[in-house]
Amino acid sequence: MKFIKSVICFISLTALLTGTAMAETVDKVAGQLFKTVEVELTSLKQQNNLTVQSTKQLVEKELLVNIDEKFFAYKVLGKHLVKLTPEQKTEFVSVLKDTLVANYASSLVNYNNEKIVLASSIMTNSNKGASITMKLVGENKTTQLTTKWRFSDVEDKWLMYDFVIEGISLLQSKQKELAKVLATSGPEATLELLKSKIKK
Repeated sequence: MKFIKSVICFISLTALLTGTAMAETVDKVAGQLFKTVEVELTSLKQQNNLTVQSTKQLVEKELLVNIDEKFFAYKVLGKHLVKLTPEQKTEFVSVLKDTLVANYASSLVNYNNEKIVLASSIMTNSNKGASITMKLVGENKTTQLTTKWRFSDVEDKWLMYDFVIEGISLLQSKQKELAKVLATSGPEATLELLKSKIKK
């Protein structure tokens, strides 16, 4: 009986320590990432070079490598995913990635020397997911931003899959936007719609 209790205590302690380590890791990853983004944006602002092209390059260089684009795309597609061919799935991942880049680049153009401050982090029960909340502190306004993360066993690192700005989830917004089109017009028409929006 004492042996069983010892094993249970050991497992519980290991889980607790693992969860703490994972939380510290995702906090560190998020903190370093957004500090880098803040520094890069400040530099672009000072150089009077805060354009869609320059912010797109920033997104591709710093943010994209930390985003789980496949997970994001599959979550957006939801129940429609099973109806797609492997080729269509691959194309949706690619097109939705381009959509993410375009959305983030156009948003970052509005940067006005805000400071990015880590506010809080919440781990899921499995310690494989996390919500990191930050505050964008400006001269006249503070905006809350929450990033959703998951630990990728394949890549062995933490990756983002959603941004929630003032309560509005990018993933859910895109999911609602595409659900009707997918249901009524099918995947090919949806892909063409996404491509046409990226070109604008």
